[in-house]
Amino acid sequence: MKGGEISGNTADSNDGYNGGGGGIYVGGTFTMAAGDIYGNFATSSQAGGGGVYSYGTFTMTGGTISGNTSSSTYKNFGGGGVYIVGQNFTKTGGTIYGASGENNDNRAIDGYAVLIRDRGLRNNIAGPEVKLDASKTGTAGGWEN
Repeated sequence: MKGGEISGNTADSNDGYNGGGGGIYVGGTFTMAAGDIYGNFATSSQAGGGGVYSYGTFTMTGGTISGNTSSSTYKNFGGGGVYIVGQNFTKTGGTIYGASGENNDNRAIDGYAVLIRDRGLRNNIAGPEVKLDASKTGTAGGWEN
């Protein structure tokens, strides 16, 4: 993704895969260099990733992920902005909004900005200077424990 926007989409359990990935569902490779993913919804009770659900490889070098919602009521299925299954996610640029109380926040039961299933979450905003690497845990990877 080199620009443009993905917005106003909804995934629910009738869409398969437990209704994850309101904006984008990644099973292969997705690189986000610019553009906006906002205002998308994953509405199933077991839905992850209001903005992006990835079990493939997701690399973010730019752009913005904001205002997305995961309606999951189960822990470990949140990820309002981004939900990752596995360890193939890196962020070296761009912004993923978290829980700041602003209108552009991503919203979820946990992992407002990013949730890596069974590994960690990030609730606060991850601005351009915040580097995230799903293959690492703790502060080395930028994750809140």
